[in-house]
Amino acid sequence: MIFVAGASGTIGQLLCNVLNSLNEEFRAFGRSQPESYFDIGNNQWRSGNFDNYESLVQAMDGCDSVFLTCSPGNQMAEHEINVIKVAQELGVKKLVKVSVPNASRIGRTKLQRLHFLSEEFLQQSGLNWSILRPNAFMQNLHGDTQGFNINRKFCLPLEGAEYAFIDALDIAHVAASLITSEGPQNKIFNLTGPDLLTYREVAEIITHISGNKYSFNNITDDEYIEIMKKTGVDTWFIDEILEWFREFRDLNVGNVTSDVKNVLGRAPNNIKHYITKNLSIFS
Repeated sequence: MIFVAGASGTIGQLLCNVLNSLNEEFRAFGRSQPESYFDIGNNQWRSGNFDNYESLVQAMDGCDSVFLTCSPGNQMAEHEINVIKVAQELGVKKLVKVSVPNASRIGRTKLQRLHFLSEEFLQQSGLNWSILRPNAFMQNLHGDTQGFNINRKFCLPLEGAEYAFIDALDIAHVAASLITSEGPQNKIFNLTGPDLLTYREVAEIITHISGNKYSFNNITDDEYIEIMKKTGVDTWFIDEILEWFREFRDLNVGNVTSDVKNVLGRAPNNIKHYITKNLSIFS
């Protein structure tokens, strides 16, 4: 049985959908079961927190594989290491973890540094492991912090930044493939879409497909901070997003890879496919 830790997040929900379609038995774990968006079929939901070790033991008991994704936060590394420790204790054979691009002890962003801590612990755990480092999600294009506003404008400090946007559904398919395959991977997978695109280019593509005018408006970091404060985003998260924007502006995170194709045997979804499939969002 597969234990899906972080099942209420974007990738976790999509992975549950994929596993359900494959008739794979799994147990979903998260703070609370979402009312919609995904179907766990005849599988089990267990509510709990990553910082509650005993609840993790009870929920994971009987599972032989673990998928791990965790919400960003100051205690993220501690929470993920808790999951890995429980997996060790229960004799889990395989763990697939979602990370971030360029995770490093000396990374520019806090999430890069925190993910490195749990990556390092996992690699030294004795478990068979796979680490997924996806580029920016296509789903972010209509999200709260990096998406378009009510005027169909992307107002972001990202002039010249290039993204290898990936559909989170492709990440879920890669995770499902790795977690259900035989044998260890013990490998880091840098997951990207097939194209390098700026937000200005994305706006042009959405305009062409949807028939609605979308545009990109380059703004300053300070202007972005003010916009985010008005929407109630936590200060620490605004600072973190800005560090990621600097990473992308410096072209540190933009390389396209073949890792999705190498795992799935097909090319990842491109931005045109994603927009067409989700046209109601952009109409």
